[in-house]
Amino acid sequence: MKSAQIQHQGKYFYVQFIKAFCALQVFFLHYFAGHGLREWMWIFNVAVPTFLLISAYLYGQRDNASFGWSFLKRRFHALSVIYYPFIFAVAVGLVIIGSQPLYIIFRGLLADFFYLGGGNHDWNLPGCGHLWFMTTLWLCYFGLFFFANKSKLRLMMTSWCGIVATLALIAIVGLVYRGNNMVFVPAYILIYFNAGRIKNYVIIHPKATEATSFVILLVGYIYMSFDLEHAFQYGIYFRFMVACFMALAYITFFQAALSRHKGNKIVNYLADISMEIYLIHHLFVYDQPLYISLPLTLVLSDILFRLSKILNKWKISIRCH
Repeated sequence: MKSAQIQHQGKYFYVQFIKAFCALQVFFLHYFAGHGLREWMWIFNVAVPTFLLISAYLYGQRDNASFGWSFLKRRFHALSVIYYPFIFAVAVGLVIIGSQPLYIIFRGLLADFFYLGGGNHDWNLPGCGHLWFMTTLWLCYFGLFFFANKSKLRLMMTSWCGIVATLALIAIVGLVYRGNNMVFVPAYILIYFNAGRIKNYVIIHPKATEATSFVILLVGYIYMSFDLEHAFQYGIYFRFMVACFMALAYITFFQAALSRHKGNKIVNYLADISMEIYLIHHLFVYDQPLYISLPLTLVLSDILFRLSKILNKWKISIRCH
């Protein structure tokens, strides 16, 4: 039993590593941005897309998974026990501090309650512009709800012609609307449909996967090093596209490199609280020195994690009775 558990942990350790790695990258992206170094922080710009797209890769490997209403209910429950305590705590804290008018706090709380703050940061609670990620995550979940079980779409999205056509469509849409949702959501669906073939290639050709992924990351980072969003009008949009390719390279590289790793307790713990780190860090990372902001983020993330477990057990106990 114990050896089987270790084997299982090793099999998915790359997922835990990616979650922990990306959560810390997002923290330092915003920390250095708050200290006037944002233009140099392109090295961390792949963290959020990777954090997002890893779930598409995992869902795509579940051959018998159902993405109907029950899927949306499960995801809503899994996120709500973390997300709602966070936004209500932020709203109460803002009221106590009194730094913002009540109508702005209420407007932000209402928008964030329905996951609608992603399109316009002014809709978010003050200081919570990073919650656009939650909106994007839900758009991806709805994408699975509407498209995952469409066999004809799967055939189209798994053919090379369909993949190229989808990528071309994503690029063309960017000529009209340059928001990151228009890149991340189609990329999420595309990775979902092709997750099985990607996984098989990684398992069969681990060394080739490492080499290919490394080249993609190298080329991507070279591209990221240029300030192209100021050089031409659509630079920021195509940076989103490059980040999606690099996110997939991150996933495949670490899967190939860590497939035999037996796990690490610290990495697993950071992975378990990675969503909490993402939510909490934005409140302190800009205004506090590192020796305060990082420990404070980790402590509060741990508290939120434990609270979510209590809420989860409480809901289960109610169902049982």
